[in-house]
Amino acid sequence: MEGLVRAGQPAPVKISGIAIAPVSQSRAAIEQTPTPNSTAKAALDAAKCSNGWRITGYYTPREEDLPGPAIDVTVPTIGSASVSQPFLAAVRQEGWGLTRGGWYLGWNRGWSRSSYPLDSHGRELKVGMVAADAELFARGAQLRLPQEPAPWNLQLFTVTDVGKAVKGRNVDVYTGLGTVART
Repeated sequence: MEGLVRAGQPAPVKISGIAIAPVSQSRAAIEQTPTPNSTAKAALDAAKCSNGWRITGYYTPREEDLPGPAIDVTVPTIGSASVSQPFLAAVRQEGWGLTRGGWYLGWNRGWSRSSYPLDSHGRELKVGMVAADAELFARGAQLRLPQEPAPWNLQLFTVTDVGKAVKGRNVDVYTGLGTVART
């Protein structure tokens, strides 16, 4: 993933070597149509995104997709839980995973349980949420990735997590649940 476009800017601006350009005069119009209108398309076509940005994806693994030997872990509120070793490794990497029991197992310097995967602020993760450096993007900033393959190139992303984990020219996009969402 190489380029990034921020929605709602009045004119193209270079920030940290990446083109930032308007997406549409009316954000509501672009969100309601699967294809960008001509104004938005022109802005996307005009944006020349530079190399040097690291755009990564993270997903929520499903235990049923990652079979293997079982390991017991201690989870506050439920006690001991037995889950597959490959699943545990994926949860440590990605942050949350859906167990065979239908609840979510999370890792953040210890195991936790939830009814859904959470971001670093304790809010439910949804596809298209983005973690980014607070020095470069404010929470709530909206972005497009025009050089990515469909459907990602037309999706409007929202920066919801501006914590300490993502620094510099890196944007981390939540892509969803299971192996189909793994990027």
